[in-house]
Amino acid sequence: MSGKLLITGAPKDFPQEEPFPRLEINDFIKDENIKQFALYVQALNVMFADTDAVRSFYEISGIHGRPYKDWNQSPSGGRGYCVHNSVHFITWHRPYVALLDQLLHDHASKIALQYANDTDEWKKAAGSLRQPYWDWKNNSVPPNKVIQDKKVTIPVPPLGEMQPIDNPFFQYNFKTGEREGFQGSFAGWPKSLRHPTSQGENAESDVNSLRRLLQASQDEFAYEANRLFSMTTWEEFSSNLENLHGKIHVRVGGLRGGGHMSQVPYAAFDPIFYLHHAQVDHVASQWYGQHRVWINQTRDLNPFWKVQTAYWQSPEVNQTGSILNYNYKDAPEPSPGPPVPLQRLNERTIQAYLPGSSGQTSPTTITEWSVRIHCKQFELGGSFSVLLFLGEVPAAPTVAEEWYYFPNFAGAFDVFANSEADECGNCRDRENVEIEGHVYINPAILKCTGNHSLEPATVLPLLRERAKLNWVVLKVGGDVAELPSLEVVVQTTPMTLPVLSGGMIPSVGKPTYYYDITYGRRGGSRQPPP
Repeated sequence: MSGKLLITGAPKDFPQEEPFPRLEINDFIKDENIKQFALYVQALNVMFADTDAVRSFYEISGIHGRPYKDWNQSPSGGRGYCVHNSVHFITWHRPYVALLDQLLHDHASKIALQYANDTDEWKKAAGSLRQPYWDWKNNSVPPNKVIQDKKVTIPVPPLGEMQPIDNPFFQYNFKTGEREGFQGSFAGWPKSLRHPTSQGENAESDVNSLRRLLQASQDEFAYEANRLFSMTTWEEFSSNLENLHGKIHVRVGGLRGGGHMSQVPYAAFDPIFYLHHAQVDHVASQWYGQHRVWINQTRDLNPFWKVQTAYWQSPEVNQTGSILNYNYKDAPEPSPGPPVPLQRLNERTIQAYLPGSSGQTSPTTITEWSVRIHCKQFELGGSFSVLLFLGEVPAAPTVAEEWYYFPNFAGAFDVFANSEADECGNCRDRENVEIEGHVYINPAILKCTGNHSLEPATVLPLLRERAKLNWVVLKVGGDVAELPSLEVVVQTTPMTLPVLSGGMIPSVGKPTYYYDITYGRRGGSRQPPP
């Protein structure tokens, strides 16, 4: 038996080089990076076509779920490897995406040698190639070259002539036999889908539906991502980043048809998965640079081998550049001195969630209203969403995504859960695990009050009487469901905002809970009001 594939990240091709950065996808597709882009799409297409039992796209994606088999001589016991709802969530996915860096580099380096002209430039482009990331905090809708274009035009070898080729960002086409053991619609769909138009074999991705929902989610993604930097412990940060990551999985896959990204066992077969998880890794690098805190609990990050006899461990992957040979331009390795300021929120998001905070010359305290959601992750046998409304829950629409566009929609808690938990070891071990997250509802409240006030004296009568908080639970697929473990509690948190000078990390005060608003209702507070 040959040796195991060790996870090293992309190698250093040039002496004394600094780690090359991962690029945001909107920068990655620019003309100035055409050589990197051309090599990437060709390399990923090679991985798509490959049938190697370790290095093919299908096998790499299968690490995350289906087909639940051993990979790279790492025994799984048929339980799979993926780590969710764990403090190791971030660290497990770090070598996973670095593995893609590594394999893409290998293929790109070979492709670069096929160009007859500018060979040195092509070799340099291959050496600097890293997995791009999708910055959903600032660009909630990926570019058309990711979500719409079935073909992309690139310079191809040997002469560098511009030709259209299949766009691997758009979808993965399963080869014969690869869907064996897949369940439900996934057994019939011959390709990865986002917002599928039907459950039948002829379904297509509904690009307009995907684009509309992601555009509507921009401020929500931005505020929740920025809110992470107010958290100072690894446990709180990791849990909340995983919640946000799950929200994006569900919305990319879609509520209506439950595309691949919305279901854990199949998510990694959608190429956007790796753009998404590179961004999760990017946010983790930014947070680490700000707080200089990392997990100290050891755990084998299997199946990712560091050496032939040992896996990577969570504490070992805190530094990306010196360990896995990549970094991010806005998240350099922590070093002595002040942290690098974070990019501040855009003006629209500030006004939506924290009105009156722009341009202040002294610290300002604003009330943040949120709804705390507590429930069992695996209770519904797959991913689901808890949708909140100020006022009555509307009648069910024909298309599930329309729930998000009702005028009184206040926000959603989206849960990314394994639909085949019986075959997932981590899921079986945590079958009764309870999760918690928050939906931030300042924009919905301000809409009801006419931007008048966020003070409790104004808002409490609204929530108790005129625009009573209500909710509905939807399974991926669009069916309304009962969630017996659900607990919905309204709270306020004082947010003290610094004078804006490049960064915007609020200081979070002690929350106040208003149990009476939901107490006595199905899914409401279990804590009686004082």
